[in-house]
Amino acid sequence: APSITVSNKPPPPAPVAEKPQISSPATIGAKHYCDQNRYYPSLSVKLGEQGTTTLSFRIDTNGDVKDPTVSNSSGSQRLDEATIKCVSTWRYKPAIQNGQPVEVPWSTAVKWQLH
Repeated sequence: APSITVSNKPPPPAPVAEKPQISSPATIGAKHYCDQNRYYPSLSVKLGEQGTTTLSFRIDTNGDVKDPTVSNSSGSQRLDEATIKCVSTWRYKPAIQNGQPVEVPWSTAVKWQLH
């Protein structure tokens, strides 16, 4: 059966600035993942396509994923599109700065693997 591994991480820290600290966003609900039965494209399974797609996106002040783009392709357009479709459904507790939610850049890698 195919499996999918997800790793969420913020982009590298920006150079030290005079801005107040910003908390990192947090996953809301269960750990974020892409359900293999729902998102692994059936044609990709048949063709044996595997790989890791890295997405860059923003987490807005409501905790929604905004403007996901592929920053590193898995090598399969089907898997890359499935990653965008899956990650677009995720929700976060937004980052906080000075007691207010703020929009922040974020990235995640989704590994598509057949067993």
